[in-house]
Amino acid sequence: MSISNPTYNELAQYCHFFAAFSIEATAAHFGYPISGAVLSSAYILIKEFWYDLKYERPEVSGGWTGGLLDAACWVGGGLSAFWIFG
Repeated sequence: MSISNPTYNELAQYCHFFAAFSIEATAAHFGYPISGAVLSSAYILIKEFWYDLKYERPEVSGGWTGGLLDAACWVGGGLSAFWIFG
């Protein structure tokens, strides 16, 4: 991937990873790493597998495969922050 010309999907995967990392790091900082993990997991599951499939066009949401990839990046970011800060 070229930094000067990222595709939408690649950029979305990085954003999912760092969003989860930020949420989990913040929750761990305030002493609630498990609560942060539960809430962010609930968010990504609802967003990717209900909202996106219901309200977004298939080209944008990526369907089930795109949702699984987004969720995997989200979980990876959350686990990374949990491992570092938790």
